[in-house]
Amino acid sequence: ALFPYQKDAPVSTVFDQTFQQSFRVSGMESMEYYAEYLDPYRFPDEPHSQLVRDYLEKKYAERKIDVLIAVTDKALEFLLRYRKELFTDVPIVYFVDRFSIVPQGAKDLTGVINADVCRQTIRTAMDTDPSKKKALVVVGSQGPVKGLETLVKDQLKEFEGSLEITYLTDLPLPEVIRQTSSAPKDSFVLYIRQTTDENGKSLNPVEGLERITPTVSVPIYGVTDSHMGKGIVGGNLYNHQEVGNQVVQLTFRIANGASPQDIPATQAHATPIFDYRELQRWSIPESQLPPGSIVRFKEPSFWTQYKWRLTAIMAITLAEAVLIVFLLHERRRRIRAHNALLQSEENLERSQAVSQVMTTHISLDGHWLRVPPTLCTLLRYSEDQLLRSSCADITNVQDYQITKDKFAQLRDGEIDSFNLEQRIYEKSGKPIWVLVVASLVTDMDHKPLHFLVYLKDITHRKAAEEQIRESEERFVKAFVGNPQP
Repeated sequence: ALFPYQKDAPVSTVFDQTFQQSFRVSGMESMEYYAEYLDPYRFPDEPHSQLVRDYLEKKYAERKIDVLIAVTDKALEFLLRYRKELFTDVPIVYFVDRFSIVPQGAKDLTGVINADVCRQTIRTAMDTDPSKKKALVVVGSQGPVKGLETLVKDQLKEFEGSLEITYLTDLPLPEVIRQTSSAPKDSFVLYIRQTTDENGKSLNPVEGLERITPTVSVPIYGVTDSHMGKGIVGGNLYNHQEVGNQVVQLTFRIANGASPQDIPATQAHATPIFDYRELQRWSIPESQLPPGSIVRFKEPSFWTQYKWRLTAIMAITLAEAVLIVFLLHERRRRIRAHNALLQSEENLERSQAVSQVMTTHISLDGHWLRVPPTLCTLLRYSEDQLLRSSCADITNVQDYQITKDKFAQLRDGEIDSFNLEQRIYEKSGKPIWVLVVASLVTDMDHKPLHFLVYLKDITHRKAAEEQIRESEERFVKAFVGNPQP
């Protein structure tokens, strides 16, 4: 493959990478690929071409080349000029802008022709903005590409009379910048290439474009996708990678035995491609673009760019809002319930003070969890002393065993409640009779939490009952011992 530019030029890089990748995936493991570079922009003189010829002749003297690939007009012109000395009768697959450089009747050449992109881009520019009546065409045809202006003029013949075209051909870079920066508002620029700088040194086409676009006063259009993103609005651009694939497919066919004369030359495919940033800069609406246009560098809207993140944030925010409302509602309910509980406990304490009924909470293992002041007064223990003790500590041993069995039946769900009378002891050891009424407290899943126990002091009643019992016993003894019938 012979390239016209130096190895690191954008066109050389894209074509070379496309060729190598295609060879790797083709399954033709035995294919050997070589790439060579003319570099005519930096070395435009004839002696350089002869040195390259001599170099290639010696380098490939012992190699049999099956197919030659000529990238652009200059590469094909070089191969045709030195063909007999270098690669006699070797088929050539080319990619050129001018079909006229292909010898008429040649049977061992075929390829891809890029012969219509200038005309297509001019037509696109006029259709996109009908107010444009003038065009400035930048054609740097010095050095190896003499005659490029003629090629461009041939493509633009149909616009004679409807469009005033000015060719900026082979002008110094400062003059090109001056004219494009002061162009009238009803004009646009078609950039083909600018190959020299202000000092006459060579530039590749992309470098030339980058020097012009910062100061241009009207929209500037191009012909190749290597210019995209460098300041052009767009145009009907040919894609180097697509063209490279077209060239490779023709190369495969010839390498596999097909005759070039049986393979007609094909047209390079051009696609309308535009730079969104430049459309905005020149106020060109997307609705004016040709059908099927591709718009690159389009900045997505904030919603498009962060749609899923925003959706997630809104969902989370909504969920948090619902949760906050729920928590506030629950908080109000808890406050009301707490206030009601405080009021209930206050009422209970007042009723306990009057009725001598004491409400306590006892753990499942028999320890005090809550004791009312009345119980502390009754037993002469402090609240802290009772909470650090268990029921068994102050209850008659025999009575507590019965109570313990009843607690077990409550916990196991065998009974709903129980009541019994038992003896408990105050701090001095004095026994006190109490009535015990107990039930089980569970959670929402019916899991036991603790026992709710009501205690009532019945010491006076038990004392009265004891006195009655003793009185009845004395009466019975007296009655039985009476000698009177």
